[in-house]
Amino acid sequence: MIIENQENYFDLFGIASSFIIDEKMLEKKYFELQKQYHPDRLMGKDYEERITALYKAAIINDAYKILKDPLNRSEYILFLNGKLINAEAGGKNPSQELLMEALDSREELAEAETLEKIKNLEGKTIEEKKQCIEELSNSFSEGNLEKAEDLTLRLKYLEKFLTEIKTKKQNYETS
Repeated sequence: MIIENQENYFDLFGIASSFIIDEKMLEKKYFELQKQYHPDRLMGKDYEERITALYKAAIINDAYKILKDPLNRSEYILFLNGKLINAEAGGKNPSQELLMEALDSREELAEAETLEKIKNLEGKTIEEKKQCIEELSNSFSEGNLEKAEDLTLRLKYLEKFLTEIKTKKQNYETS
């Protein structure tokens, strides 16, 4: 997640800075802002106004993508609180427990030799992701940023693992 501007995305959309958001309200605000800053509405305006609107439209798009996705939203809230989830940038590293879980899961996926086993692993991982998001929501509600960091790292792993499962499933279905 790259944040290039200093504008708070929650403020931009006029919503509370919270992990729990009203996604329909977010979408509604997104379309309102896009309508206001869409470059087509500025035909005939001077160059500077058009460039400013293009820049603002790009920020609105980035903000919407970040706020609508639980993982990106979590990383963004942590970023706003001075916490990074990126070891390369000096942020928090995954725990040994999470690294072992990832290793075990990948081994289980490598050993899954039937479509049924792959689908079962996918279903189990989807449930783990839902549980992780619920725990993450609770952590933010309680103000426990350290736990939110750990859960964000786990959510990141689960999303990556789901992508790996889907790839194996697609390869299996097309062969």
